[in-house]
Amino acid sequence: MRNLIAGCTLLAGLAWTSLALPCGGGFGMGIAINPDQTIVVSHKNGIETYQFSPHFCGSAAQFGLILPVPGMLSGDPVLGDPKAASEFEAYTKPSEETNEICMSGDGAMGGAAPGGGPGTRGPIDDGVNVVSKGQVGMFTWQLLKADTAAAFTDWLDANKFPYSPYAKAEFDYYVTQSWYFVAFTVTADAQAPTSGAKICGDLGPLKVSFPTATAVIPSRIANATSPGSTSYFNWRIFFVGSQPMTPAGTSQGTSYASSGGQMFFKGIVSDADLGAHPAMASMAASGDWVTWFDYRFRPGELSSDLAIDQPQAASPYRHHIVHTVEKDCSGLCSFRRTRNPAAIGLAAAGLIALLALARRRKG
Repeated sequence: MRNLIAGCTLLAGLAWTSLALPCGGGFGMGIAINPDQTIVVSHKNGIETYQFSPHFCGSAAQFGLILPVPGMLSGDPVLGDPKAASEFEAYTKPSEETNEICMSGDGAMGGAAPGGGPGTRGPIDDGVNVVSKGQVGMFTWQLLKADTAAAFTDWLDANKFPYSPYAKAEFDYYVTQSWYFVAFTVTADAQAPTSGAKICGDLGPLKVSFPTATAVIPSRIANATSPGSTSYFNWRIFFVGSQPMTPAGTSQGTSYASSGGQMFFKGIVSDADLGAHPAMASMAASGDWVTWFDYRFRPGELSSDLAIDQPQAASPYRHHIVHTVEKDCSGLCSFRRTRNPAAIGLAAAGLIALLALARRRKG
């Protein structure tokens, strides 16, 4: 199960680790955050809402996330429906069929079948403002606006948020774009976890809303992992809107490019769909389009954030998977396996001759 917010970098321990572990930005000694993720994005009337559920394992007594967003929050972060992501998975599930093919005794196949599929008030000094703050579930959160990247890293230092030196260029990118940063913090009980023990689980799910003309995933900050990393980020995204949309470069198909996305579903949500999957109603309404696409890339491959701005044809699509099962039918399928055109021609000529002979005998 993929479950992390898109667009983030891991800020781990008191020193940076080289693991490619993305997220809005996790910090904490000994924390590991799953690089794969599933998010649900809704964009309506200029407001984007997305729900994410960071999955972590570690022994930190204090940990958290830093998430860049393109505008001031349109409301306080809230807890989302924990069943929503799995119900979007069930609603968009590919159709499947099984196709049997003949195998001769020597292993030669009698045919082939297509297949595929896809395998998160008041100024403080030094150029950073705490715009708002509050509590959501087990998180405390602060919405920050920085004048410069240096001011932001000074704030992180003063508030004991460790960060990678590679993150400074990404912080500068978001500051230059006049983005905000949401800093989430969790402090465990003083007695938990016990010394040397690890705790694992999904946080949230958290739901954050902000104004933006185009739906966007803050993906560029994932570049803050170590340069040259060969690890892939695998994001599963369910987009909800008035029409089916995907990022530019996303195609409808069954295989990935080195960097890019594949779309596997688009459809209009009905009252019946919401009746069968009620948790989807926390992000989608009857009449909305839902588009599912998977996105795969390596750190450093993105020069900007992932903008969901490519409209798709307004026609439903569900990915179809054909499972091929080999069946030994030696001696029974030899004609089906024939590939020699001359042999096929001779067989046809023989059949015509037999029919002509039968007609003469009747006459």
